[in-house]
Amino acid sequence: MSTIEPTPEVPAQPQTANQPAPFAAAHLAPQQSFRPMVQPEFKSIGTMWLLWFFLGGVSAHEFYLGRTGIAFLRLFTGQYLLVGLIIDLFTNTARVRNYNDQVSLLTGVASPTAVIVKA
Repeated sequence: MSTIEPTPEVPAQPQTANQPAPFAAAHLAPQQSFRPMVQPEFKSIGTMWLLWFFLGGVSAHEFYLGRTGIAFLRLFTGQYLLVGLIIDLFTNTARVRNYNDQVSLLTGVASPTAVIVKA
């Protein structure tokens, strides 16, 4: 039977004023501009409405927007006894625009569903 020997502790070295802090970001080059590595995936309002119309009973439109928790809840509760589908008539377009605006903010790419207001 073997025993595990404890490793000796290494005393911490005091940091002097001339040494930079470990993992300091000073040596990193500043980024000139940020461009996403992949093209952002915006959602289409038309696709969402087609999914709602043909596959709304199985919450396909909720899965399309990435709302899997709500989609499973609605799937197993009969779309809140069909009230959820009626609510979606008034909220689906705003949900797609909100999703696209969030993707736009994260990636810096203009949203195709952005509402432009001229002053």
